[in-house]
Amino acid sequence: METYSGCKPDIQLSEIMQRPETTYDLKRIEHLIEGYVALGSFKIPIISRKMNLKDYLGSLMVRFGIHRVDYHFPPGLYLIGEQRDDLPVIVSCNYKLTLDALRTSLKGTGYWLLILDTKGVNVWCAAGKGTFGTEELVFQLTKWCIKELLKVKSVILPQLGASRMTPSIVQKLTGLKVEYGPVRAVDLDEFINNNHVASEASRTVMFPWKERLVLTPVEFMMSLRYLLPIYLFMIFWNYINFGFVLEFAQPMLQTMPWLLMMFTGAVLFPLTLPLLPTKPFSTKGMILGLPMVIIVFANSEWFALGSNLLQWLSWSMAYLLYVGYLALNFTGSTTFTCLSGVGYEVGHYKKMMMVGGAASVGLMVLSFFL
Repeated sequence: METYSGCKPDIQLSEIMQRPETTYDLKRIEHLIEGYVALGSFKIPIISRKMNLKDYLGSLMVRFGIHRVDYHFPPGLYLIGEQRDDLPVIVSCNYKLTLDALRTSLKGTGYWLLILDTKGVNVWCAAGKGTFGTEELVFQLTKWCIKELLKVKSVILPQLGASRMTPSIVQKLTGLKVEYGPVRAVDLDEFINNNHVASEASRTVMFPWKERLVLTPVEFMMSLRYLLPIYLFMIFWNYINFGFVLEFAQPMLQTMPWLLMMFTGAVLFPLTLPLLPTKPFSTKGMILGLPMVIIVFANSEWFALGSNLLQWLSWSMAYLLYVGYLALNFTGSTTFTCLSGVGYEVGHYKKMMMVGGAASVGLMVLSFFL
Protein backbone atom coordinates (compact mmCIF):
# COMPACT_ATOMS: atom_id res chain seq x y z
CA MET A 1 0.00 0.00 0.00
CA GLU A 2 1.36 3.40 -0.98
CA THR A 3 2.03 5.72 1.95
CA TYR A 4 2.33 9.48 2.16
CA SER A 5 6.03 10.36 2.09
CA GLY A 6 6.41 14.10 2.40
CA CYS A 7 4.39 15.68 -0.42
CA LYS A 8 0.96 17.18 0.34
CA PRO A 9 -1.69 14.84 -1.12
CA ASP A 10 -3.69 17.78 -2.49
CA ILE A 11 -0.74 19.71 -3.96
CA GLN A 12 -1.39 21.40 -7.29
CA LEU A 13 0.93 21.56 -10.31
CA SER A 14 0.79 25.36 -10.34
CA GLU A 15 2.05 25.40 -6.75
CA ILE A 16 5.02 23.18 -7.63
CA MET A 17 5.98 25.16 -10.72
CA GLN A 18 6.24 28.37 -8.69
CA ARG A 19 9.20 26.97 -6.74
CA PRO A 20 12.45 28.95 -7.08
CA GLU A 21 15.31 27.30 -8.98
CA THR A 22 18.98 27.18 -8.04
CA THR A 23 21.27 28.37 -10.85
CA TYR A 24 24.09 26.02 -11.88
CA ASP A 25 26.91 26.74 -14.31
CA LEU A 26 27.27 24.38 -17.29
CA LYS A 27 30.96 25.32 -17.51
CA ARG A 28 31.66 22.76 -14.78
CA ILE A 29 30.71 19.94 -17.16
CA GLU A 30 31.83 21.40 -20.49
CA HIS A 31 34.46 18.65 -20.82
CA LEU A 32 31.66 16.04 -20.77
CA ILE A 33 29.48 17.58 -23.48
CA GLU A 34 29.96 15.90 -26.87
CA GLY A 35 27.32 17.92 -28.69
CA TYR A 36 23.66 18.92 -28.57
CA VAL A 37 20.36 17.66 -29.95
CA ALA A 38 17.24 19.72 -30.58
CA LEU A 39 14.16 18.64 -28.67
CA GLY A 40 11.22 20.94 -29.18
CA SER A 41 12.45 24.35 -28.10
CA PHE A 42 15.20 22.82 -25.96
CA LYS A 43 18.87 22.27 -26.75
CA ILE A 44 19.80 19.06 -24.94
CA PRO A 45 23.49 18.29 -24.15
CA ILE A 46 24.89 14.90 -25.15
CA ILE A 47 26.98 13.59 -22.24
CA SER A 48 30.08 11.44 -22.63
CA ARG A 49 30.24 8.01 -20.99
CA LYS A 50 34.00 8.28 -20.52
CA MET A 51 35.92 9.50 -17.51
CA ASN A 52 38.85 11.84 -18.13
CA LEU A 53 41.63 13.09 -15.86
CA LYS A 54 39.51 15.95 -14.51
CA ASP A 55 36.78 13.49 -13.49
CA TYR A 56 39.24 11.11 -11.82
CA LEU A 57 40.92 13.92 -9.89
CA GLY A 58 37.55 15.34 -8.84
CA SER A 59 36.40 11.94 -7.60
CA LEU A 60 39.63 11.41 -5.70
CA MET A 61 39.39 14.79 -3.98
CA VAL A 62 35.77 14.18 -3.01
CA ARG A 63 36.73 10.80 -1.53
CA PHE A 64 39.13 12.68 0.73
CA GLY A 65 36.58 15.35 1.63
CA ILE A 66 37.87 18.10 -0.68
CA HIS A 67 35.08 20.13 -2.39
CA ARG A 68 32.67 17.44 -1.21
CA VAL A 69 29.81 19.86 -0.50
CA ASP A 70 29.79 21.46 -3.96
CA TYR A 71 30.57 18.52 -6.25
CA HIS A 72 27.35 18.91 -8.20
CA PHE A 73 26.03 18.43 -11.72
CA PRO A 74 23.60 20.95 -13.28
CA PRO A 75 20.05 19.51 -13.09
CA GLY A 76 18.09 19.08 -16.29
CA LEU A 77 17.68 16.75 -19.25
CA TYR A 78 20.65 15.07 -20.95
CA LEU A 79 21.22 12.47 -23.64
CA ILE A 80 23.69 9.59 -23.50
CA GLY A 81 24.39 7.82 -26.78
CA GLU A 82 22.14 8.01 -29.86
CA GLN A 83 18.75 9.72 -29.94
CA ARG A 84 15.76 7.48 -30.66
CA ASP A 85 12.05 7.64 -29.95
CA ASP A 86 12.03 4.64 -27.61
CA LEU A 87 14.89 5.59 -25.27
CA PRO A 88 14.25 5.05 -21.55
CA VAL A 89 14.23 8.03 -19.17
CA ILE A 90 16.44 7.48 -16.14
CA VAL A 91 16.10 9.84 -13.16
CA SER A 92 18.99 10.56 -10.84
CA CYS A 93 20.42 13.12 -8.41
CA ASN A 94 22.88 15.91 -9.25
CA TYR A 95 25.78 14.62 -7.16
CA LYS A 96 28.52 14.28 -9.77
CA LEU A 97 30.07 11.20 -8.19
CA THR A 98 26.74 9.42 -8.66
CA LEU A 99 26.43 10.68 -12.23
CA ASP A 100 29.94 9.47 -13.03
CA ALA A 101 29.02 5.99 -11.82
CA LEU A 102 25.76 6.08 -13.77
CA ARG A 103 27.02 7.34 -17.11
CA THR A 104 30.01 4.96 -17.17
CA SER A 105 27.79 1.96 -16.29
CA LEU A 106 25.29 2.40 -19.13
CA LYS A 107 26.39 0.38 -22.17
CA GLY A 108 23.26 0.42 -24.35
CA THR A 109 22.52 2.46 -27.47
CA GLY A 110 21.08 5.51 -25.78
CA TYR A 111 19.32 6.93 -22.72
CA TRP A 112 17.69 10.12 -21.54
CA LEU A 113 18.92 11.29 -18.14
CA LEU A 114 16.69 13.56 -16.06
CA ILE A 115 18.76 15.04 -13.25
CA LEU A 116 16.92 16.37 -10.21
CA ASP A 117 18.23 19.26 -8.13
CA THR A 118 19.28 17.51 -4.91
CA LYS A 119 21.74 20.29 -3.96
CA GLY A 120 24.72 18.10 -4.82
CA VAL A 121 23.63 15.25 -2.52
CA ASN A 122 23.48 11.55 -3.46
CA VAL A 123 20.16 9.77 -4.03
CA TRP A 124 19.89 7.97 -0.69
CA CYS A 125 20.77 10.99 1.47
CA ALA A 126 18.75 13.37 -0.71
CA ALA A 127 15.70 11.13 -0.35
CA GLY A 128 16.14 11.25 3.40
CA LYS A 129 16.39 15.05 3.30
CA GLY A 130 13.47 15.39 0.90
CA THR A 131 15.28 16.97 -2.07
CA PHE A 132 14.98 13.75 -4.08
CA GLY A 133 11.22 13.79 -3.73
CA THR A 134 7.85 14.00 -5.41
CA GLU A 135 7.74 17.77 -5.89
CA GLU A 136 11.20 18.01 -7.45
CA LEU A 137 10.45 15.12 -9.81
CA VAL A 138 7.14 16.67 -10.91
CA PHE A 139 8.87 20.02 -11.38
CA GLN A 140 11.58 18.63 -13.68
CA LEU A 141 9.18 16.36 -15.62
CA THR A 142 6.92 19.32 -16.31
CA LYS A 143 9.67 21.84 -17.02
CA TRP A 144 11.24 19.61 -19.66
CA CYS A 145 7.88 18.48 -21.14
CA ILE A 146 8.96 14.85 -20.82
CA LYS A 147 5.58 13.27 -21.63
CA GLU A 148 4.94 15.50 -24.65
CA LEU A 149 8.42 15.56 -26.20
CA LEU A 150 9.73 12.08 -25.45
CA LYS A 151 6.46 10.18 -25.88
CA VAL A 152 7.18 7.95 -22.88
CA LYS A 153 4.73 6.48 -20.39
CA SER A 154 7.09 6.01 -17.46
CA VAL A 155 10.40 7.07 -15.96
CA ILE A 156 12.93 4.92 -14.10
CA LEU A 157 13.98 6.00 -10.61
CA PRO A 158 16.70 4.50 -8.41
CA GLN A 159 15.32 2.11 -5.81
CA LEU A 160 17.13 3.90 -2.98
CA GLY A 161 15.25 7.11 -3.77
CA ALA A 162 11.80 5.68 -3.08
CA SER A 163 11.35 6.94 0.48
CA ARG A 164 10.20 10.47 -0.50
CA MET A 165 8.31 9.58 -3.68
CA THR A 166 4.54 9.31 -4.01
CA PRO A 167 4.06 7.73 -7.47
CA SER A 168 0.30 8.31 -7.53
CA ILE A 169 0.80 12.09 -7.22
CA VAL A 170 3.49 12.05 -9.92
CA GLN A 171 1.17 10.18 -12.28
CA LYS A 172 -1.78 12.43 -11.43
CA LEU A 173 0.14 15.65 -12.13
CA THR A 174 2.34 14.56 -15.05
CA GLY A 175 0.62 11.54 -16.59
CA LEU A 176 3.82 9.52 -16.17
CA LYS A 177 4.23 6.30 -14.24
CA VAL A 178 7.11 5.85 -11.79
CA GLU A 179 9.17 2.66 -12.03
CA TYR A 180 11.94 1.72 -9.65
CA GLY A 181 15.13 0.40 -11.17
CA PRO A 182 17.74 -1.79 -9.45
CA VAL A 183 19.95 -0.77 -6.54
CA ARG A 184 23.15 -0.55 -8.59
CA ALA A 185 23.68 1.40 -11.80
CA VAL A 186 25.56 -1.53 -13.37
CA ASP A 187 22.31 -3.55 -13.33
CA LEU A 188 20.27 -0.94 -15.23
CA ASP A 189 20.93 -2.36 -18.68
CA GLU A 190 19.81 -5.81 -17.57
CA PHE A 191 16.68 -4.27 -16.03
CA ILE A 192 15.80 -2.37 -19.23
CA ASN A 193 16.52 -5.35 -21.50
CA ASN A 194 14.37 -7.58 -19.27
CA ASN A 195 11.20 -5.50 -19.90
CA HIS A 196 11.84 -3.43 -16.78
CA VAL A 197 11.75 -6.44 -14.47
CA ALA A 198 14.50 -6.53 -11.83
CA SER A 199 16.02 -9.73 -10.54
CA GLU A 200 16.02 -10.45 -6.82
CA ALA A 201 19.80 -10.03 -6.73
CA SER A 202 19.63 -6.55 -8.29
CA ARG A 203 16.98 -5.52 -5.74
CA THR A 204 19.14 -6.61 -2.80
CA VAL A 205 21.22 -3.98 -1.06
CA MET A 206 24.69 -5.33 -0.42
CA PHE A 207 27.33 -3.51 1.60
CA PRO A 208 30.56 -5.58 1.44
CA TRP A 209 33.86 -4.55 2.99
CA LYS A 210 35.12 -2.99 -0.26
CA GLU A 211 32.18 -0.57 -0.34
CA ARG A 212 32.62 0.22 3.34
CA LEU A 213 36.34 0.82 2.78
CA VAL A 214 35.53 3.51 0.19
CA LEU A 215 33.98 5.59 2.98
CA THR A 216 37.08 5.63 5.17
CA PRO A 217 39.23 8.33 3.47
CA VAL A 218 36.67 11.10 3.89
CA GLU A 219 35.87 10.06 7.47
CA PHE A 220 39.55 9.97 8.40
CA MET A 221 40.28 13.31 6.76
CA MET A 222 37.32 14.91 8.52
CA SER A 223 38.62 13.53 11.82
CA LEU A 224 42.07 15.06 11.30
CA ARG A 225 40.65 18.52 11.95
CA TYR A 226 40.54 17.62 15.64
CA LEU A 227 44.29 16.96 15.84
CA LEU A 228 45.44 20.56 16.18
CA PRO A 229 43.02 21.39 19.03
CA ILE A 230 44.05 18.16 20.75
CA TYR A 231 47.73 18.99 20.33
CA LEU A 232 47.22 22.50 21.75
CA PHE A 233 45.28 21.01 24.65
CA MET A 234 48.14 18.61 25.39
CA ILE A 235 50.53 21.57 25.58
CA PHE A 236 48.16 23.20 28.09
CA TRP A 237 47.73 19.93 29.99
CA ASN A 238 51.49 19.60 30.37
CA TYR A 239 51.62 23.14 31.66
CA ILE A 240 49.07 22.59 34.43
CA ASN A 241 50.44 19.14 35.18
CA PHE A 242 54.12 20.04 35.44
CA GLY A 243 54.01 23.81 35.90
CA PHE A 244 55.93 24.63 32.74
CA VAL A 245 55.69 24.00 29.01
CA LEU A 246 57.76 21.04 27.91
CA GLU A 247 59.33 20.75 24.49
CA PHE A 248 56.77 20.46 21.69
CA ALA A 249 57.77 16.86 20.94
CA GLN A 250 56.20 15.48 24.12
CA PRO A 251 52.71 16.91 23.50
CA MET A 252 52.97 15.45 20.01
CA LEU A 253 53.63 12.00 21.48
CA GLN A 254 50.66 12.49 23.79
CA THR A 255 48.53 13.32 20.74
CA MET A 256 49.45 10.05 19.01
CA PRO A 257 46.89 7.95 20.96
CA TRP A 258 44.15 10.21 19.61
CA LEU A 259 45.43 9.58 16.08
CA LEU A 260 45.28 5.86 16.79
CA MET A 261 41.68 6.26 17.98
CA MET A 262 40.88 8.18 14.79
CA PHE A 263 42.24 5.32 12.72
CA THR A 264 40.24 2.84 14.79
CA GLY A 265 36.95 4.72 14.47
CA ALA A 266 37.29 5.93 10.88
CA VAL A 267 39.05 2.98 9.20
CA LEU A 268 38.96 -0.20 11.30
CA PHE A 269 35.36 0.27 12.42
CA PRO A 270 33.68 0.16 8.96
CA LEU A 271 35.88 -2.79 7.98
CA THR A 272 34.90 -4.85 11.03
CA LEU A 273 31.34 -3.52 11.38
CA PRO A 274 29.40 -6.79 10.80
CA LEU A 275 31.66 -8.69 13.21
CA LEU A 276 31.19 -6.40 16.21
CA PRO A 277 28.58 -7.22 18.88
CA THR A 278 25.69 -4.96 20.03
CA LYS A 279 23.35 -3.01 17.74
CA PRO A 280 24.30 0.61 18.64
CA PHE A 281 27.21 1.85 16.56
CA SER A 282 28.62 3.89 19.45
CA THR A 283 29.02 0.83 21.68
CA LYS A 284 30.37 -1.17 18.73
CA GLY A 285 33.05 1.51 18.35
CA MET A 286 33.89 1.46 22.05
CA ILE A 287 34.27 -2.32 22.00
CA LEU A 288 36.63 -2.02 19.03
CA GLY A 289 38.49 0.82 20.75
CA LEU A 290 39.10 -1.11 23.97
CA PRO A 291 42.07 -3.16 22.63
CA MET A 292 43.57 0.06 21.26
CA VAL A 293 43.30 1.69 24.69
CA ILE A 294 45.07 -1.33 26.21
CA ILE A 295 47.83 -1.01 23.60
CA VAL A 296 48.23 2.69 24.42
CA PHE A 297 48.60 2.14 28.15
CA ALA A 298 50.84 -0.87 27.66
CA ASN A 299 53.15 1.65 25.97
CA SER A 300 52.29 4.62 28.16
CA GLU A 301 55.95 5.47 28.68
CA TRP A 302 56.53 5.85 24.94
CA PHE A 303 53.40 8.03 24.63
CA ALA A 304 54.59 10.15 27.59
CA LEU A 305 51.38 9.56 29.54
CA GLY A 306 53.03 9.10 32.91
CA SER A 307 51.93 6.54 35.49
CA ASN A 308 49.05 8.26 37.28
CA LEU A 309 46.24 5.71 37.50
CA LEU A 310 43.44 8.30 37.71
CA GLN A 311 44.75 10.07 34.64
CA TRP A 312 44.95 6.77 32.81
CA LEU A 313 41.30 6.10 33.63
CA SER A 314 40.37 9.63 32.54
CA TRP A 315 42.15 9.31 29.21
CA SER A 316 40.69 5.82 28.68
CA MET A 317 37.13 7.10 29.03
CA ALA A 318 37.88 10.01 26.70
CA TYR A 319 39.46 7.70 24.10
CA LEU A 320 36.50 5.30 24.14
CA LEU A 321 33.93 8.09 23.91
CA TYR A 322 35.81 9.50 20.93
CA VAL A 323 35.90 6.16 19.08
CA GLY A 324 32.19 5.77 19.85
CA TYR A 325 31.54 9.20 18.35
CA LEU A 326 33.45 8.36 15.15
CA ALA A 327 31.60 5.05 14.86
CA LEU A 328 28.29 6.85 15.33
CA ASN A 329 29.10 8.96 12.26
CA PHE A 330 28.66 5.85 10.10
CA THR A 331 24.99 5.44 10.99
CA GLY A 332 24.09 7.65 8.03
CA SER A 333 26.43 5.89 5.62
CA THR A 334 25.41 2.25 5.93
CA THR A 335 22.56 -0.12 5.25
CA PHE A 336 22.70 -1.40 8.84
CA THR A 337 20.55 1.38 10.32
CA CYS A 338 17.18 3.08 9.98
CA LEU A 339 16.18 6.70 10.58
CA SER A 340 14.30 6.07 13.82
CA GLY A 341 17.11 3.88 15.15
CA VAL A 342 19.70 6.56 14.42
CA GLY A 343 17.63 9.20 16.20
CA TYR A 344 17.22 6.92 19.20
CA GLU A 345 20.93 6.13 19.40
CA VAL A 346 22.07 9.74 18.97
CA GLY A 347 19.87 10.74 21.92
CA HIS A 348 21.33 8.02 24.11
CA TYR A 349 24.90 8.77 23.03
CA LYS A 350 24.48 12.42 24.02
CA LYS A 351 23.52 11.31 27.53
CA MET A 352 26.43 8.86 27.63
CA MET A 353 28.76 11.60 26.39
CA MET A 354 27.64 13.96 29.14
CA VAL A 355 28.01 11.36 31.90
CA GLY A 356 31.26 9.87 30.56
CA GLY A 357 32.73 13.29 29.80
CA ALA A 358 31.92 14.56 33.28
CA ALA A 359 33.45 11.44 34.84
CA SER A 360 36.59 11.80 32.72
CA VAL A 361 37.04 15.44 33.69
CA GLY A 362 36.33 14.61 37.33
CA LEU A 363 39.00 11.92 37.42
CA MET A 364 41.50 14.23 35.76
CA VAL A 365 40.86 17.02 38.30
CA LEU A 366 40.98 14.52 41.19
CA SER A 367 44.38 13.28 39.99
CA PHE A 368 45.95 16.65 40.81
CA PHE A 369 44.87 16.43 44.46
CA LEU A 370 45.75 12.80 45.23
